[in-house]
Amino acid sequence: MQIKILYSLDNQPNVYLSRSENTLPVQIVQISLGMNDDELITLGGLELKDCVKQVVRSAPDTFNLSFRDFVVYYQDISEQPDEPFVANGVISKLLNSNESCLVPGRVCQSLGAGSIFGKKSKMASETLEIRMQLRTIEIPVTKEKTPAPEQQSHSHSRKYSHSS
Repeated sequence: MQIKILYSLDNQPNVYLSRSENTLPVQIVQISLGMNDDELITLGGLELKDCVKQVVRSAPDTFNLSFRDFVVYYQDISEQPDEPFVANGVISKLLNSNESCLVPGRVCQSLGAGSIFGKKSKMASETLEIRMQLRTIEIPVTKEKTPAPEQQSHSHSRKYSHSS
């Protein structure tokens, strides 16, 4: 399934979109919204690591992890009605983790600009929409111990004068 991740950085009002170019494996379930089963919503779940990779890959200039890292929160839409954001650790550790964590999102029809103005082969299809918040944290700069300056050897140079 195609993936669409809407994310915000820190407390900025901007919302960014990261859209997958390829399909990713998604687990799907239908749940009812009310007392009766008339209102069903289709939810999908994607591995958290795949979500993080998608966002980092789409904006490598923003997610340069050399000097800063990001705490990852995803919106848990399965927790009705509040849909809280759930903290999951920092990007650098999540990218190296082998733990499984499914991030819930809404399955919806998506008409992106690529499908409207681009290739007709990318016509509207089911898309998993996930919402995330990323908060910047500075990586503490560890000062490497600089080696003590080597003892400078004082060599005495002699001046020779030639006398005739």
